[in-house]
Amino acid sequence: MKMHKTFTRVPQRSYDAFVGRRRATLDALLAAFSVEPLEAEDALREHEINGIPKSLEYFASLGRLSFVSALETISQWALAQKDGYKALEAIISYDRRLGVWCACQVAKQTLPLIPSDEQRPAWAVEAAEQWVIVPSVSEARLRNAAWRALDFADEVDGRGYLDMSSFFAASAAGNAVNCIFRKEPLKHAWLTVYQTAAAASFRAAYIDKTKDRSVLEKAEAVRLREVVANACLSYPVLP
Repeated sequence: MKMHKTFTRVPQRSYDAFVGRRRATLDALLAAFSVEPLEAEDALREHEINGIPKSLEYFASLGRLSFVSALETISQWALAQKDGYKALEAIISYDRRLGVWCACQVAKQTLPLIPSDEQRPAWAVEAAEQWVIVPSVSEARLRNAAWRALDFADEVDGRGYLDMSSFFAASAAGNAVNCIFRKEPLKHAWLTVYQTAAAASFRAAYIDKTKDRSVLEKAEAVRLREVVANACLSYPVLP
């Protein structure tokens, strides 16, 4: 069976049926992954993309191999996106728990930029990761964790150019948690990527003042798609 060169778990015939020459959306790609190649064209005509089971719960019901292969496909898709914004927004729309896990791994990229004696942002990320593993973690605990991280961000806001990296890093941690319970998870996913990229760019531009911070920020946002892709492969909730 011929498989797609980039999405190595997706049969080429299924890919051609569901995606064709268009840019692959995550929804269409997982639909192609979920059906038998000889049945792909008939399935698309009968059910269209939205009528084909492709949730993580569905893949989990098929067994661990199917579930892990789906995560690998999502990872490969994330790596093919323009930047971390596109990757994280689509994944959190597809599956909130997986998206929050990815947001946590993004936010963790700049935790080392926060003073070592300040733990509130790290605690926020840990609380969100715990929710991914045990969704019964209370909303009150999550809200408190987010607020404490954002409180620290407010404390360092306006102190100076160097402290902007800590401000954005703490804000990213708070927004990774906000992805769980806020009504607009896409907004907070976007903020998590933006603030992580901003934190890294402020620190890099402070170290090397010849560099354009806005260029550094865009480059970091592109790099973060790799972080999102790798996060899919480290997702801790397995059937």
